[in-house]
Amino acid sequence: LPPFAAWMPARLSPRERQACLDAHAERLRGIERIEPLFFHPWSDYDESQRLKPGVVARSGVQWNPRAGQSFEDSASANA
Repeated sequence: LPPFAAWMPARLSPRERQACLDAHAERLRGIERIEPLFFHPWSDYDESQRLKPGVVARSGVQWNPRAGQSFEDSASANA
């Protein structure tokens, strides 16, 4: 799942900390509706750990020029 982060909770005021806890509780209540992050299966990679030709990158900031995909194409599709 996409991460949930509460930055430096030890430095938050009690009110700010409670707001983070409430946001996390709300997220947990809806966890079944959160779409998991996509990770390419092992079979999408070749022996050198690169995406195989023809496999279009769908995760993170990957792109696959061997599939005719540019960084710009990947960035706009995965934004």
